[in-house]
Order: sequence, then structure tokens, then C-alpha cells
Amino acid sequence: MMQNSACRRNWGDLIGLRPEDVCPDSDTLALWQDNNRRAFAGEVVEGEVVLPCRTGERYCHNIISPIGDRDRIRGILG
Repeated sequence: MMQNSACRRNWGDLIGLRPEDVCPDSDTLALWQDNNRRAFAGEVVEGEVVLPCRTGERYCHNIISPIGDRDRIRGILG
């Protein structure tokens, strides 16, 4: 997992943590897991999300894309 400076500033250091460790509630976790599942299946997933952060809430346009090597998905980028 990689994390940019804006993400670190808003949510702290998330390196090494799982979605289960950082999701604020079960609905957000379920959405996150479903979006990741879809991306690992080869779909580009887009949508608006509201995430709590250190300074309140952040409204984000979320894009999760599969990263492929030939015909195999090696990971996802969000």
C-alpha cells in the first residue's frame, strides 16, 4: 500500500492497516469491500463518497482501477 501526503494529513498513517482497521462504520466498510472486489474483478469503479477525517468530513470522487499485467490483475489503485 502507498499513501500520499494529503491522505496522511487527513487520515493519518494508514500503511500496513486493513480496511477493517480504519473504516468508521459497517456501511462504509461494506462499500469499500464491494468496490475493491469489483476492481479486482476487472471493473473501474467510480462514485462519490463522504469520509470522516481529522478536520470534519471530506467529499471525494472515488475511482478504483484494476492494475493489470497481460490478462492478470496484479492489484488495484484508488
